[in-house]
Amino acid sequence: MACFIELGAYNNNYKYIILAIIFSLLNNSLTIINYYSAFKGIRLFPTDTQTEYSKHGLIHQIFNFFGVFIISIIFSKRNSYRASTIEEEPLILEDQNNSSSKEENNNKNHGILKLYYWLIIFVWILMEQVIDKYNCTLCHLDFWMIELVIITYLCSKKLHTQIYKHQKLVLYFNLIPIIFKIGTIIYAFKEKEYEQSWKIIYTIYPILIPIGILIYIPFMYMKSYANVSLKYFMDSKYFSANKILKLYGLIGTIFLTIICIISTLFKCTDDGEESIFLNSFCSIEYDNKTYFENFSAYIETETSTLEIIIEVLTTILGMIFFYFYKFYSMMIIKYLSPVYITFLTPVYYFLVKIIVIIYNLIFYERERFLKDESIIYIKENFFLDVSGDIFCLIGFLVYLEIF
Repeated sequence: MACFIELGAYNNNYKYIILAIIFSLLNNSLTIINYYSAFKGIRLFPTDTQTEYSKHGLIHQIFNFFGVFIISIIFSKRNSYRASTIEEEPLILEDQNNSSSKEENNNKNHGILKLYYWLIIFVWILMEQVIDKYNCTLCHLDFWMIELVIITYLCSKKLHTQIYKHQKLVLYFNLIPIIFKIGTIIYAFKEKEYEQSWKIIYTIYPILIPIGILIYIPFMYMKSYANVSLKYFMDSKYFSANKILKLYGLIGTIFLTIICIISTLFKCTDDGEESIFLNSFCSIEYDNKTYFENFSAYIETETSTLEIIIEVLTTILGMIFFYFYKFYSMMIIKYLSPVYITFLTPVYYFLVKIIVIIYNLIFYERERFLKDESIIYIKENFFLDVSGDIFCLIGFLVYLEIF
């Protein structure tokens, strides 16, 4: 018992984990919080029009990135003169030798490091978008346990962090949820036997399973490398979270705006086998055509003044919630470790399941409790997902040295 109390010492930096999860929940409540359609979903503004607006996820992300850019500027200006001076220092240490050759070499290194910094932010944004679409298209093939191994390795090599015995144990322990992942994949193939059931694209083209896993590994490596590099910039180059988030918001806004413009101009094809694959991405209907995203469809969603006001309010809240989610995620990377970001996602989804269960039991009893006509084996999938989440949560608590 005494050992348990000693290991359970509270680290004040754990508050950043709690705050990041809270703001992530708040941000997602603007669209919907649910487990597929197995429950009555939780939405901050539960109107039919908001359901239509929430389909335009990419446009909302543009607003969110722009919000991060603006809010980061506001908070940066509130920093003390000393902090802002440090923030604006060159990316390399000042060379005391004033010779022209040293200065030229110094500027060259500065330029290389600055280019590296911009590249890391772009990779961070790109991997967020790509992995999000991967998870939606190749459902259940998101083996986050691989990311845990990769990022632990990168932290030990790039940041020279020590891997303790209990952390190595967690790495092996969190391979167990792979079994539950395989179970959900098996049930996905069983769903294919029913005409009206929900079908995942890899059940139609099984070759996508090995292909998906093979491309998932480099995705995880690039994402992990970006997170580790962010800690390097904060710890070694004294970059503040807001300095990084300013560039993150700016690049994200420009990048996603370009994607939205292109997707507005070009519709998805409706013919042949390609349409089966594209339907996984193209969910916006406008003028009897489907699009990945479409500005015109978003603008013409609603003409009611009240609904437009609600959408504006939703957009503003989304900017605020998204900024604080990213800010506290940066605090996790800075004061704890990039490894904790990997744990954040499965822990978040475990809490989502608990919240929707409690919400439905209180307000809807069993009106829609683990019922989804499009997913025949919804209860089995839910059980497997929750089991994997529980193993992840136990591993997370061991990693935190609470257990």
